[in-house]
Amino acid sequence: RRKCPEKEKTNTVKKLIVKSESIKILKKIDWKIWGTFLLILVLYLPQIFLNDLPQRDVAYRYAPAAEAFARGDWQYAFHPRLQFLHPFVSGIMVWLFSISGFLGAKLSGLLFYALGVFPFFSLMKEVFNRKIAYWSLLFYLFASRLIILSSSGLRESHKLFAILLIVLGLVQVWKYRKALKG
Repeated sequence: RRKCPEKEKTNTVKKLIVKSESIKILKKIDWKIWGTFLLILVLYLPQIFLNDLPQRDVAYRYAPAAEAFARGDWQYAFHPRLQFLHPFVSGIMVWLFSISGFLGAKLSGLLFYALGVFPFFSLMKEVFNRKIAYWSLLFYLFASRLIILSSSGLRESHKLFAILLIVLGLVQVWKYRKALKG
């Protein structure tokens, strides 16, 4: 079979269009934010595996709740004193990677600390400007108390992530309040 030269040209043009669109998307991505996200994971993942002394809350509440979630024991996994997000994500980590509840809670905490980069940057950019937002990312990266809390398996990084999203939402509502009046 002989190929049609017009089809080859249209296929080449389509490939070039897709390639140029993907280049535009890559140019729009802010690599400093994604780099901070990955840097948090790379820097603090070893700390999770080296810290093997659980705090009381993690040992008696969060780790057993994550293991119960992985087993499918919903009555024990979701307790009224625990927020939904921590046992849910920790349990998924335990079930997905077949690890202990303690390690699942620590991985979940680190994941939400790293995910907090995105709403934190957006919040700083909305309140201040882009330059201050980048500097605040540097301070967020090395916030020692937050790192200790997130890598120990406690639920503080989940709360921090939720609070950042709520405050960012409130700032957005305040900023665009005239457009919301209708």
